[in-house]
Amino acid sequence: MRTHTLPIILFLISYCLPLRAADPTPAPTLHPGYAHLRHSPYLPREFSQNDFDALWMIWPDDLRQQAKLMPLPQRRIITMKRYGILLDPASPPDDPLPVGYVVDQNNDWHMNCLACHQGSLEGKLIPGLPNQQFDLQSLAEDMTKIKLLRGRLTSVRDFSALAFPMSTTSGTTNAVMFGVAFVAQRNADMSLRDNPRPVNFVHHDMDAPPWWHYARKDRLYIDGFSPKYHRILMQFSLVPTFDKDQIYAWESDFVDIENYLSSLQPPTYPGEINNTLARQGAHIFNDHCASCHGTYKTPFSDDLSDYSQRTIAIDEIGTDRVRYDSIGPEHRQWIKDSWLSDYGQHPVTLNPTGYLAPPLDGIWASAPYLHNGSVPTLWHLLRPDHRPDLWFRHNDQYDHQHMGLNIDTPVTMPSDIADKVIQRRFFDTTRFGKSHTGHDYPQVLTEPEKSALLEYLKSL
Repeated sequence: MRTHTLPIILFLISYCLPLRAADPTPAPTLHPGYAHLRHSPYLPREFSQNDFDALWMIWPDDLRQQAKLMPLPQRRIITMKRYGILLDPASPPDDPLPVGYVVDQNNDWHMNCLACHQGSLEGKLIPGLPNQQFDLQSLAEDMTKIKLLRGRLTSVRDFSALAFPMSTTSGTTNAVMFGVAFVAQRNADMSLRDNPRPVNFVHHDMDAPPWWHYARKDRLYIDGFSPKYHRILMQFSLVPTFDKDQIYAWESDFVDIENYLSSLQPPTYPGEINNTLARQGAHIFNDHCASCHGTYKTPFSDDLSDYSQRTIAIDEIGTDRVRYDSIGPEHRQWIKDSWLSDYGQHPVTLNPTGYLAPPLDGIWASAPYLHNGSVPTLWHLLRPDHRPDLWFRHNDQYDHQHMGLNIDTPVTMPSDIADKVIQRRFFDTTRFGKSHTGHDYPQVLTEPEKSALLEYLKSL
């Protein structure tokens, strides 16, 4: 599963495209950090509006025929939906715009952080919710095809998804390796290297964490190796297109972005809660879960909110360890010695021992579960023996009975599905880095206790 640095050169060189002008200054009612994310391009252009509008031409026959008959605005909406790009609800009807991309005044699209970190449930955008629908790999592959068809291939960037996997399942991304690849291009002061540092890449998918957890943390990422610091958030803008001076110039923007993350609050569960059952669940939670995940003040518990960000040894937690093994000490040492951590002024953990037990605020909304997104509902998380080996996700529909994604659970992968976009909505837990094993603690609970605990989790 390890690949050498050389294939990554295609991925990195591909970003060396000119940066286009941004949209006009956003409305002052937006939080400054959110306004930066929505309107300031911190990544190079990915494609033009014309290329996006032509994607339907390479879809399967039935979809292509339907799209052909649609007016352009409607076709843009279904194109965004196909690839899991969320629609800005404030868009004018005749000009639908995305949330996860900045569309500049030249009608070029630049990906932003919200592509993965802005999600929806049952058609409603929830700030800070991960995007469980985004299919970056399919979008990149299809964009390469449409540019080739139209004779518009202009950069190695158009082939990057072939050299560097973006994701294997919709809703997850190979983001960890993106960060490793970008910093390999930099010296400690953020100046560009003549040649990238050698790195062994362990490509694997991760599920994005909810942004409303940011305020409760003092360390970042599932292994907690990184300090909580606005410069750390900038690593995903370290593409070779931008020199050191540009990175430095953006720092104040990322102070605003970090403040925005810290301002986010977990969403309130919109359904009914059985108060009697939830009160029983509160006691079960405090007895079995709080020592790792913290305590929470809710209508069903008098506890004060307290979260200590406890690390659980990798062999004890038993969840998929690919993420734990994927980053070597040399990467963490580089972060410690670099501008990103202010040259070690913000502590970096060089040898983490396991995974952090995350806070559970808003856990009802943040399916799927575990760091790799392998468990589709809270019901399955509490029942390790019943977790499906293969499951299929349905856009942003929500299962209020099982508390999580609305899924199908086929026994085997259907053999008659040729559409890659549909194939990537299947989560196969037998694949590398996608195991659903571990976190077996709920096995000591009885079925009535699990039901009560599930009811209590709605209130966090």
